[in-house]
Amino acid sequence: MKTMKNSAPKLLTMLCASVLSIFALASIGYADSDEVTICHVPPGNPSNPQTLEISEHAVSAHIGVHAGDHLGACTSDDAVETSEVETPETTSSGPVNANCVAFSTAVTQETALKDSEDKLKNDEDAFKETEDELKDSEDELKAQAIEDGDSVAAAEHETKSQEYETKSQDHEDKSKNHEDASTDHAARQQGFASSTVPAGMTSCTTPGGSSGFLPSASAGIVSSPVPKALREISGQ
Repeated sequence: MKTMKNSAPKLLTMLCASVLSIFALASIGYADSDEVTICHVPPGNPSNPQTLEISEHAVSAHIGVHAGDHLGACTSDDAVETSEVETPETTSSGPVNANCVAFSTAVTQETALKDSEDKLKNDEDAFKETEDELKDSEDELKAQAIEDGDSVAAAEHETKSQEYETKSQDHEDKSKNHEDASTDHAARQQGFASSTVPAGMTSCTTPGGSSGFLPSASAGIVSSPVPKALREISGQ
């Protein structure tokens, strides 16, 4: 009996130690099965890879999703210099292009062209009116020469009258051309105002971030059409 009493505390101590050991092993096994070591390469800072311990359920949110992330600890090979990272310069409006014409710029240019064509038309109308007046004057002089019996003067005034009539018709034709051009620029102006890419062209983004289109000389649209209007005004 004395031996049994002395051994009871020892048995109890051994039993408690065994139970604690089992819980400790269980907790270690649980941690090992629940956490996974990965190397995470931050998308905005690829030169600073990070070794992380994450839940096994979170692995799928990294591997295959974030470029460079992989199982296991990070190494020196995982660091990527920022200069090596290529960021495609694209937007919903199209790729960035130095030759891209912003719609807002195109509207301004087409407005200037339309105003120029309107001015040219008004000038041609004024020239035509002047030529008509000169023709009428020559017709009156011709009639007076005929009345005076001066056939030579009458013939001269007839010739001048025909010349003014020809010039008047020329100015009328030019006026119509400028009117048609003004209508065309007005239509383009409205199209650009609604951000419509011209037929046969592609959408793009200016280096400043504005949406626009790539110009085409063959389509009659250039990146800076205003000088063209100035050349037309000067008759070049």
